[in-house]
Amino acid sequence: MKLIDVNASVGHWPFRSLPYRTVDDLLAQMDKAGIEQACVCCLHGLFYKDVHQANEELARDTLHHRDRLIPVATLNPEYVCWRDDLKCCVEERGFRALRLFPLYHRYEMHAGTGLDLLQAAAELELPVQIPIRVVDPRQMHPLDVDRMLTLDEIAQAVRACPQGRYVVLDHRGGPPEAFRALRDQLGATVYFDLAREPVVFNDQGRSLVDAVGIDRLLFGTAMLHKPPEVALLRFQHLPVDQRQRERIAWQNAAVLFA
Repeated sequence: MKLIDVNASVGHWPFRSLPYRTVDDLLAQMDKAGIEQACVCCLHGLFYKDVHQANEELARDTLHHRDRLIPVATLNPEYVCWRDDLKCCVEERGFRALRLFPLYHRYEMHAGTGLDLLQAAAELELPVQIPIRVVDPRQMHPLDVDRMLTLDEIAQAVRACPQGRYVVLDHRGGPPEAFRALRDQLGATVYFDLAREPVVFNDQGRSLVDAVGIDRLLFGTAMLHKPPEVALLRFQHLPVDQRQRERIAWQNAAVLFA
């Protein structure tokens, strides 16, 4: 079965030595797991003063692999040149999505410069990926971000810019009513990946499918922080039929990131 991973990255992480870091490493892991394509951002760009320098690195490193790697930009709206950088990413570098880290860059998405960036992305029809977290805050480095984004914060942002399209990454569990409330409030503009959802050995998988809907679920791995086998196990145990599995595996992502 074809697989499109909507949640991958390359690069370094300052608080932990990752065993795989490069585009070649990512492609090797994709081959091993049978993943045809992946949305990828540059992980260490979070910590650059000028985040766009990491986008330029990613554009260069993925240039000859665009059949398999979908480059995802990272921008900080608190940096003065972000509008020019966004235009460069889309018009010159061929980026097809945006991944935001408001906790690391210390801004709110529903107001100010954060909202300006969401509105600019929506005008360009650029899907916006929002990780709930990058690593587990329970075992964080003292200098790392000490909390996760909440669904309420994401809901605020989407209500402020409802014309955009949003992908919630790395969410982990929660009551079905929280998903249903988000779905009912926000319509079809919000998607969730399965990278960290606890769908194995309990009824969370069924609850997630029922609450969010097949059309809003996407396959994701959180490589290179996590090995892809974990996400594959989750996906294999998801209680869906073959047609629904194809939608989650690649069809939804193919439309979203076309």
